[in-house]
Amino acid sequence: MRPGLFLSRGFRCYGRAMAVEGDLVATVNAANANSFGTIAEADTYAGNHLYATDWAGTNDVKATALIYGAMLMEKILIGLWKGTRTTSTQALSWARTGVYYPDTLVAVPTTTVPTGVKNCQFEFSRHLLVTNREAESSSFGISEIRVEPIEIKFADYLAGATPGQLGVIPPSAMQFIRPYLEEVPSVGGFQTALASRA
Repeated sequence: MRPGLFLSRGFRCYGRAMAVEGDLVATVNAANANSFGTIAEADTYAGNHLYATDWAGTNDVKATALIYGAMLMEKILIGLWKGTRTTSTQALSWARTGVYYPDTLVAVPTTTVPTGVKNCQFEFSRHLLVTNREAESSSFGISEIRVEPIEIKFADYLAGATPGQLGVIPPSAMQFIRPYLEEVPSVGGFQTALASRA
């Protein structure tokens, strides 16, 4: 599959269907930031990944993937991060105040985007290059259906996602940011629905 294929569907960056490398701004707390991490950092992450070949294409393609990934993270995770934004003028949700590194009493500096947040963006962006993560599936959220009696098992909801956004950020990316999200209860509060005949 051609890298960047799914990024061209409805996504426009600075009036173009594809960003160029110079469009990417990863300056922490900047008013024009559009990425949590740089292309070089994403390349390093991908280089240590089992599926490193998915992170392919020109730097323009990679910039587009990173900008699009950050944009979707901002849209999906709004209001779900722990702490508060460091400044009122920063474009992205990070850096933040009142957030601690996992399992420590060490505060994340207000000039730092945690590695976990960057890795989430890199993993998410890698997925965006090879599949349309926003496409809806008629069976999304259902992990199993049995007949006699009819039983439907619903898949676990991802922390930090609402029903309309479930699955856009893949679990392999969400794992990196769980420690930085507020606790979100399961939507609906159940895992299994049992239907019996009258």
